[in-house]
Amino acid sequence: LIYFFLPNEGEEGKPSSAQSSKAFAHLRGGSAVVHENEFVHWNIDDDTLLHDIDHRGGRLVIQKEGYYHVYSKISYINTTMFYHSVMLTGPRYKEDITLIKSWKNSVQSLDQSNSCLDGVFHLTKGCTIFVKVSDTSKIFKNPTQNYFGAFII
Repeated sequence: LIYFFLPNEGEEGKPSSAQSSKAFAHLRGGSAVVHENEFVHWNIDDDTLLHDIDHRGGRLVIQKEGYYHVYSKISYINTTMFYHSVMLTGPRYKEDITLIKSWKNSVQSLDQSNSCLDGVFHLTKGCTIFVKVSDTSKIFKNPTQNYFGAFII
């Protein structure tokens, strides 16, 4: 489930005030994105949607406390084992916390697979959420096949 906000009598290309009253973010992958180890980075361009959620170094930084629907989709080349997770960190936590995670073991190789994660979580101001995978070199670099976001409900 993904929400896209279209202009509605507001400034061209921007959501109207009625549409932007709640916090939301939607990030996409891309061919120019450089990942680091297990940590997934995102393309920041005109298609990036951010309102009352900041983006810093591949992480979404929550600005308003509340319940958020968090989602991520990753397309990758099958390997013997691949995991995809959404992680949480913040001032209240001593270490990163796994919010949601999927594992896939496969004997097939070079086939494309997808991992889709979503859930609802209570997030506090200042905490960050981010995506990790077992091997970022296996991610397809198509912006429509990889995305990450959250919106307050």
